[in-house]
Amino acid sequence: DTGRPNACNLCHLDKSLGWTAYYLQNWYDITPPKLNESQQHLSAALQWLLSGDAAQRALLAWHMGWQPAHEASGNQWIAPHLAQLLEDPYDAIRYIAQRSLAGLPGFGAFLYDFLASGQDRTAARMRAVELWSNMPKAPPFSPESVLLDENGNLREQEQRKLLDARSDRPVRLVE
Repeated sequence: DTGRPNACNLCHLDKSLGWTAYYLQNWYDITPPKLNESQQHLSAALQWLLSGDAAQRALLAWHMGWQPAHEASGNQWIAPHLAQLLEDPYDAIRYIAQRSLAGLPGFGAFLYDFLASGQDRTAARMRAVELWSNMPKAPPFSPESVLLDENGNLREQEQRKLLDARSDRPVRLVE
């Protein structure tokens, strides 16, 4: 209700709000909220990362580079989603996304300038997705929740739908 990501889904990046609601009800007897189909089955982290406002995108981009979250969620599925933020309208989000991407296996030497021209940023996003596409990977436990098919390939149309719904409202963080 607040639009702020919950702690559970900041570590369990591959899990939906439905998954979180289930455990909160079973462990703490918290009444589950009404969730739409997407919230029931799609990773909450991806929804915030791709469709959220600037604050949500920055927070999730950082957590996608956080080692404890990698241990809880795996990290072989994260790169193509972080790559989308290499074109974000906010410089700070592009910077955070690049740092998190560089911490993923195979991306340590990935070159990217978060202040580059839009054309260069688009080329970087495409290079990152291509690099990820050519990596050997084991699909995550629930590939559908992180927009991968059963073979570990990106479901680009569904990712695009989330990006198209992105909130670009101006955000000021006063902290």
